[in-house]
Parts: sequence; structure tokens; C-alpha cells
Amino acid sequence: MGLFFLFSRLKKKTVKAIALLLIVLFFPKLVSTNYTLTSRRYSFAAYDYGENILFSLRPDSILIVYGDSPQFILWYLHLAERMREDITLISANNIAWTVPAKHIRWPKIGEFKRKTPFFKSLFQMNPDASVYLINIPVSYTHLTLPTN
Repeated sequence: MGLFFLFSRLKKKTVKAIALLLIVLFFPKLVSTNYTLTSRRYSFAAYDYGENILFSLRPDSILIVYGDSPQFILWYLHLAERMREDITLISANNIAWTVPAKHIRWPKIGEFKRKTPFFKSLFQMNPDASVYLINIPVSYTHLTLPTN
């Protein structure tokens, strides 16, 4: 869209032709030069990070994640790559709306009590499970579920 605006501002056809020629000549050079610098084709840092987290957990544990970076990496590995399907992966970003529908996604977690702090009920209902927290803010420790 920016190039169309610039071309509409140019008045003479020769200036337009020269500008178009420069763009056509230099664009492939810019792409080929910068592609190798910006390509993440062989970067497996995120994959390795998520794999290390998942394989360091005990069997049948509960993992509560807050934040987009670790959450999307772990979701991908857990749901798409089917790594560690024995683990229950809960997103702390949207606990308020995922917990009421949790019986669909996490059948082994018990029924949550309303007006009880989320983590307290989670620990009370799963005393034998290992619960792991990643990036959980302190304000979430007193989180209560909405009453519906």
C-alpha cells in the first residue's frame, strides 16, 4: 500500500519507471541478504525449552502455565505433537472461563468449589498429584472462581 501511495504522488512517467526499476532490481537482493540472517529454520530453542519442561515432570502431574511464550510452546507440544499426554496442562491466563468447562478437557480433576481460592481447591482435590506452576503472578494465588 505504501508503494502505491508513492507512485500516485510521482508525476512524471520517467520518474515512475526509474523508481519501479530500482525496486525490482534491489528487492530480490534485500530479501536474499536478510533471509539468512532472520531465518529461524534451524532454531529449536522453543521446542527444546518445552520438551525439557514436559519431560522433567512426574507422571500424571498438573502443570499450570501463565504467559503466552511458555503456554503456546507447551500447548503445541502437548496437543499437536502428543507429548506427555498423561499431564494435565492448565492455562492460568484464562482460568475463569476454562475451569467451568474443565470436565471436558480435564476429566481427572475434581469439581471446583465456588468462592474458594482456585489453587487451594486444586490442591485439596488432588493431594497425590504433583502440581507445577510456571510464571504464576502472586496475585493469582488468591484467585476465586466466578459464581454462575
